Amino acid sequence: MSTLDSVEMPRDPVNATVRIMAITACICLGSCTSAGPEPKTSPSPAASDTASSLRRPLLLPEMGPGSGCPRTTGRQMTTGDAGGFALGNGPAFPIVAESRDRAGVFHFGEVRQNGEWWPLKTLWVIDPSEDGPVLLRAARLWGGGEIALAPEQGAERLEEIQTSTGTLLARQVLLVRGPNVSASGWREFPGATYISRSGCYGFQVDGRTFSYSIVFEAAL
Repeated sequence: MSTLDSVEMPRDPVNATVRIMAITACICLGSCTSAGPEPKTSPSPAASDTASSLRRPLLLPEMGPGSGCPRTTGRQMTTGDAGGFALGNGPAFPIVAESRDRAGVFHFGEVRQNGEWWPLKTLWVIDPSEDGPVLLRAARLWGGGEIALAPEQGAERLEEIQTSTGTLLARQVLLVRGPNVSASGWREFPGATYISRSGCYGFQVDGRTFSYSIVFEAAL
């Protein structure tokens, strides 16, 4: 079973980091007991400082009415422990096991959680050549609707980013160290991507020596 296949989908994407960390602990211990609602988390001062140092100008394309979604192409890849469909050229990739096509379209499930979010299991992986922290930001590129991220590590935050065509509500997550490291050295962050509606979305990926964007179309 791959790392991606073993992830249980959290019910609350805003507090999903804590939920998936609890799930991983249960997998490691071999059993779980109900502990009630998990407490909300906030980033540590060190994490906040690191995120601030990686927050570069936004590279996501600016879109307006009638703009086509400039989707990022992808390919099949494997990290040794997990495999699937990855978008972009790395060194950090989002991988989904299914519900995708090579033109950068992710097909989200028919089950809507909490009456608000459509989920898609997503595994973020970082190439062994890159051992530093990675900052992820994600936003819908045009119109209403939100995106939320639920990777294994890092506390999620919401920020407003001003562009010439309006304001983007961007989710921010810091990936510091992977809970899983493959035999070939890939850091792996299992989790999920949540959307509130179909449309064009983008990831901004920033590390110490790189900065790039990944754009995908979310279909329901």
